[in-house]
Amino acid sequence: KLNPNKNGFTLAEILITLTIIGIVAAITIPSLMANVQEKAWESQRKALAARMSQTFPQLSKLNGYGIGADGTTDKANAAQIFITEGLSKVYKIASVCSKDNISSCGIPSRIAYMDDSGTMAFPTTMETLNQLFTKTYSDEKVEEGTRNSESNGGIIENTDAAAFETMNGESIALFYNPKCKRNGRPWVTHYGQSEVCVNMVYDLNGSKAPNQTGKDIGFITVFFPDDPVVVAPMPVLPFKNDLVPPYSEKGNDTVTYCKNQDSNSRLPDMYEAFSILVNINLLGQSAVRVGDYWSGTHTSGVGKDGKSFRVCNHGGTYYSEPNTLGYNVFCIAK
Repeated sequence: KLNPNKNGFTLAEILITLTIIGIVAAITIPSLMANVQEKAWESQRKALAARMSQTFPQLSKLNGYGIGADGTTDKANAAQIFITEGLSKVYKIASVCSKDNISSCGIPSRIAYMDDSGTMAFPTTMETLNQLFTKTYSDEKVEEGTRNSESNGGIIENTDAAAFETMNGESIALFYNPKCKRNGRPWVTHYGQSEVCVNMVYDLNGSKAPNQTGKDIGFITVFFPDDPVVVAPMPVLPFKNDLVPPYSEKGNDTVTYCKNQDSNSRLPDMYEAFSILVNINLLGQSAVRVGDYWSGTHTSGVGKDGKSFRVCNHGGTYYSEPNTLGYNVFCIAK
């Protein structure tokens, strides 16, 4: 028998409580799911980078694929030849697609910029990835006061991209420089374009959304035809833009800046900084506007001469500069 004197909840009170719970859930659950997805992408990115770091050193060389006996590059097929005749020999590949058919390998037609400033058509040639690749520069080398020039040192042939799918479900567009070379030691000032042998833009879940750099889309760059260096930097926002002072940092302050910006970020090394330059068009307008920027690679005399390397994104060059000067910063995820 019901006790009329016992307190309880009215139907209105129950409905109000359920409504509040529903509102809170609607606000918090998407955020929690997004965080879970971000962690999943982060783990997958690191796993892919680790596999590629183990794969490329197994190749006897990274240049020369797609070049005929007369020295002419098969620009339309060089990347595809490298994948089928080189990479696939040491790495299990599910399928390979030509430039005209990269969507069949899960490559999206458009990419959203990392800084949310818009979208771009997926690049299918070296030139559309980054025009600095296909411009002609003189490769100036500076060491112990001696300057030598090597004409066309910075040029990369405008080859078409090809794509492949991994056995783990990632879609990867590969940009290939069949005439890559090793220009000089890291402490020598020079143009770095021709040291890039392979650049890969990957999508962790194929053409599925969000197709945005920094989320399911990232990049891996491979330097040098032998004893390759493989890097997979992931920049973190915000980018420091020298058009909006005081967004430049002295070299001595860059490490502290990255720690303060995000405890899980750090300054890129020289190759990671150059990889960002290679793929800078994928990051957005705020990244493209950034001028010269610091890397965390120091000269052997650091502490004595106080110098650190910066990367010049106008000419694709490495420079060693005093840490007392101010340049911009791209911090990357640890």
